Amino acid sequence: MSEAHQESIVEFFFGALLRMAWSWRIELFGLATTAGVWAALRPRIGVQLAALLVILAWALAVAIRPSRRWLAGLLHRADVRREWGHAVRAAAITDYHDQIPRVIKVWQVPAGDALTVAVPVGGTVLHLENDAEAMAAVLAVRKVQVTRDPVNARLGRVVIVRRDPLVLDAPPWPTARRRLSVCGNQYL
Repeated sequence: MSEAHQESIVEFFFGALLRMAWSWRIELFGLATTAGVWAALRPRIGVQLAALLVILAWALAVAIRPSRRWLAGLLHRADVRREWGHAVRAAAITDYHDQIPRVIKVWQVPAGDALTVAVPVGGTVLHLENDAEAMAAVLAVRKVQVTRDPVNARLGRVVIVRRDPLVLDAPPWPTARRRLSVCGNQYL
């Protein structure tokens, strides 16, 4: 094996490792912060008490509803970004020269998740729109809808449709039948 080939393998694995660490940056930051707080407290108050304080801090963060919702949203957005990167790579959209559209913003909508993405230089939102069905298959969702931003051609809005927003609050059919019969509905 030549030296140039060995270097390219090392570069490939190093790049893959960096890409994986970057995609898990939120979780790794939380883990590093937790370990850093524990390591800073350990010499001052002891191992057990430091661990107890760190566990209590996390329990408090999860117990308080606003912080729990913020943490859950943060982790959900990070997960959607990872799923998006996987879907674009697996759908093999070749028009972007080994780059993927960058996720700028993620938010939840009744149908699933919405993203604002910026396509790489040389690509268009139309490439994403043409491969939306392949990305939906990779994500195992109902549909991926892609629309171009009317002001900036480099930006696109992607909606990952995970569920039908019109049936979110519908009860299962046996329950619905009982509710309707109690209300006096004669048609069921």
